[in-house]
Amino acid sequence: MLNSEYPPLGGGQGNANKRLFEVFNRQQNMDLTIDMAVASTGAFRKESYQKGQIYFLDIGKKNQNFHFQSFGDLVKYTLKSFFKSISLLRQNKYHLVVAWAGVPAGFVAFLLNFLFNIPFIVLLRGADVPFWDPRWRWLDKLILCRLSPYIWKKARGVYANSAGLKNLAHKVWPDGKVGVLYNGVDTELFKPSEESHSHKSVVILSVGRLIPRKGFHDLIDALSALSGHNFELWIVGDGPERERLKLMASALELAEQVKFLGIQSQEQLVSLYKQADIYCLPTLNEGMSNTILEAMACGLPIVTTEVSGNSELVKDNGFLVPPSDREALRKSLSQLLGDRELRKSMGRLSRKRAEAFSWENTAEQFYQALIDTVHIKDKRL
Repeated sequence: MLNSEYPPLGGGQGNANKRLFEVFNRQQNMDLTIDMAVASTGAFRKESYQKGQIYFLDIGKKNQNFHFQSFGDLVKYTLKSFFKSISLLRQNKYHLVVAWAGVPAGFVAFLLNFLFNIPFIVLLRGADVPFWDPRWRWLDKLILCRLSPYIWKKARGVYANSAGLKNLAHKVWPDGKVGVLYNGVDTELFKPSEESHSHKSVVILSVGRLIPRKGFHDLIDALSALSGHNFELWIVGDGPERERLKLMASALELAEQVKFLGIQSQEQLVSLYKQADIYCLPTLNEGMSNTILEAMACGLPIVTTEVSGNSELVKDNGFLVPPSDREALRKSLSQLLGDRELRKSMGRLSRKRAEAFSWENTAEQFYQALIDTVHIKDKRL
């Protein structure tokens, strides 16, 4: 497996890879050996597990913005993972390369296929699909709208993490075959609280990188127009937008109600989900949100935007609003803030839906996709 993200670097892509690897390590009925070359901080190191090795490649990340990968970071990972993969291929026999994201990992897998004739699959995650992220629009227009479909065509399999992302991929690869392998959630770790919390205010929780794409500015603005509700907004995460968002909250006289909690450990995050009453993610674009799945598993009603992935998670367990529509966002939040029973009923439906997305279920589907890809009849790799 190749991945330019892995905790503490990156976001949902790296976390999904980590959770899936952890499940594979626990499964005794899956005959797998998985070696991974992932981006990391600090000196090169190797960690050994029951199912394989993780090689952490130092990409020279010196600043604290671990949730953002620059173009230079991706180039460094491309080079280091390419040469590390060559070394591994000379030492071991592999049946398949799994590339997390079409670029840069998919490009590396494509080169390895050309040099060593080793098959590969590509897992589409979001920003690696052309025209998904405006940040890369010129690169998408000039290079990736042609390069990405060429890489996908050479792959044995291409899988998006939502039907919405699959549809976007088809815009640049109309005749291509793209499957769907959803993200998962640990339904044992993330589960509803057995006790009611003692907060006097209704707590709205939002988790993500503090970047424009996550839409926190829309959320703060929408809350400023609410009246007659006693609420707090807890924002978990860090990023380049932090100071601007704090100034915005202060200017809108929400400084006391909007709490910036920074990056939290997994244990702390579970506790915050259990203390919250509503989960809101006003994202402008998404593949499939890990945080929405975690909030659903903890029994929270969801308010989010109608973008790829979200509409597959949120049905009668919350509200979907158009991206950047602050008035629709305000109305949905107001309805939940004013109706405790609606919050409870939607929360129960969230938990029920989340159970279908357990990592165990996802791992089974992923394993079957691997088996189908390499065409081994006895289902062994």
